[in-house]
Amino acid sequence: MTAAAVGPHPDLIKAIVSFSFSEKPPFDKLFTGETTAGTVLTEAMVYFEAQPEPGHDYYLTHDRERVQNSATLGSLRHHDHELTFRMVKEIPQG
Repeated sequence: MTAAAVGPHPDLIKAIVSFSFSEKPPFDKLFTGETTAGTVLTEAMVYFEAQPEPGHDYYLTHDRERVQNSATLGSLRHHDHELTFRMVKEIPQG
């Protein structure tokens, strides 16, 4: 994707989040490079109406790796202007 594809804000990064437990289309929104993955996760949870539950953990993955909530989008993007995440709901075995 080129900077022109992002529109008038080439410094913004489009975060796209899919969630297999939802029938909604993927969440997508433009963020600055300083935005943390934790912020994206929080907004995606609201969009997907995912409620925090005791004993369950929600997190994002990117390129099949778990993303730390403190990671910035700028540190993950590798010169791309779009990042694709998967939101995971981890349910402990027990």
